[in-house]
Amino acid sequence: MERRQNEEYLYTETKITDIIYCFNRILFGFLLVWIFLFNVPTPLLSQTRYSFRNDYGFVVSQGRSIVELDSMYGCFNMVWLDATDQYLKVMFNIIDKKTGQFSNNIICNEPTSYTSFVKNNYVHKTDSSLIFIGLNHGNNRCIKKYEYKFKENILVSKDILCDSVYVFAYLADVYYDTNRLILCGQAYKVGEINQKGESVLVVISDSGEVKVLKYGNRVLYNSSVSSINKRGNEYLITTLYQLPNKKGNIKLFCLDSNFFKKDSFTFSPSLKLDPGDRSILVDSNILVITCNKGMTSDSVYPYYFSNPAIVYFNIATKSIVKIQDFGDYDLNSWDGPFENLILGHDGNVMYGGSNTYYIEEKEQRNSDVVIGKLDLQGNPIWRKYYTILDPVINDATFYHWLYDLEATSDGNYICYGEVWGYTEEAGRVVNEAWIFKINEDGDYVNVGDPSNINWENDIKVPVTVFPNPASNFLFIEQGDIKDVIYEIYDISGRLIEKSKGFSSERSYMLDISFLAAGSYILKISHENHSSGVVKFQKN
Repeated sequence: MERRQNEEYLYTETKITDIIYCFNRILFGFLLVWIFLFNVPTPLLSQTRYSFRNDYGFVVSQGRSIVELDSMYGCFNMVWLDATDQYLKVMFNIIDKKTGQFSNNIICNEPTSYTSFVKNNYVHKTDSSLIFIGLNHGNNRCIKKYEYKFKENILVSKDILCDSVYVFAYLADVYYDTNRLILCGQAYKVGEINQKGESVLVVISDSGEVKVLKYGNRVLYNSSVSSINKRGNEYLITTLYQLPNKKGNIKLFCLDSNFFKKDSFTFSPSLKLDPGDRSILVDSNILVITCNKGMTSDSVYPYYFSNPAIVYFNIATKSIVKIQDFGDYDLNSWDGPFENLILGHDGNVMYGGSNTYYIEEKEQRNSDVVIGKLDLQGNPIWRKYYTILDPVINDATFYHWLYDLEATSDGNYICYGEVWGYTEEAGRVVNEAWIFKINEDGDYVNVGDPSNINWENDIKVPVTVFPNPASNFLFIEQGDIKDVIYEIYDISGRLIEKSKGFSSERSYMLDISFLAAGSYILKISHENHSSGVVKFQKN
């Protein structure tokens, strides 16, 4: 794909404007020469890179889930092999921990169907294989078990449940415990005219015995099991409890070891909460649940909408400790509840999802990844946003999704998701897997020291750029300022690329993978503020 070349600016208002423009260009040219002559970067030691995208050479690649193994990371993806294939394939990849590079792509070809994945559902069942669960979207809607076998280096699939009575609409969570695999989600009864979703648990023993347990109610409009947790010898399941008026609610069930109901609790309908697909126990009594919170119409937002919230629920007292709301008043708009919820290395709660917002200049909706941390009482500790600046689709509709967030053995967190955009220049939709790694404070990991930015005067833009040298990305921490322009020049002063960081307080990844190895200049500017430049080396 050819990249955009020099961008010309037309200044036609007055001769004074022309003179000022020429003078600024001359000054910038002198600054470029000075940087190249006197500001040679010091090479870094070997840096671990978890900071790349990869389309594998296929039409589409969507990063879905990741797991840490002894010497590598493994991930499952969905890919389209070519434009003529209507079905998504399942692919397993190995990721080198030192270089962050994909290798050993293994395709499991489902010729007449595609599979939707259950989130966070790796089951490291034995030392010889990994189990991954999905739902077949062919004619039979069978539950699929994908197994990657280490020694044979193969990926195989198997139908483990094709029910003739119930059609599985979706699977929300998976849990492996005591030689049995426990799946949860929603099913419809075959042949029912007014289909009502029923909450289901599917229990599959290692011997192959299958039980389908339903936790529905015939007066309900809809219900589904959203998540599973083990508490001693009991199971806690979080359930969507939707009445005929279609107003949602959350209902918790406490089940014994044989999945018989021991107790239940229904949240107040006035809270307008719908459960997401994630919940965790932070101790023996506090259950943390992701959910949607309905918002009441008002003059500012004259329509009904919902935003993500995180609920802290005390099981012993059957009471809500805290509802941490993430409303439009604070974070623009959102794409449903958080899809990731884990306990951090420090014992606090990490959450992650996507933040969708409207950019007036582009007249369109964009989204970036948001990750944050709450303490055990539900109070915010920090929240950060992560976005890729790719000049090819920087002006296109551009979405970032986070599908998996995992704590790693080195005390950090690996984040795996998808970048989506449409570019008229490329004439295609871009779907690519995306990985980055952050530390306990949400900062990028192993990307080197910040580069020295040379500013024209004492007025500086709050931007940090690293590392130097760089391989595929320059990492940019943009402070409380938006609409920052990033321009890449070659050694002759020719403009190669131009990108714009539209939003403030963002952790950007500027794509430089297309550049040939050599020396370049990054110019940073913002409206009437000072401009700065930094020389960097592309490996």
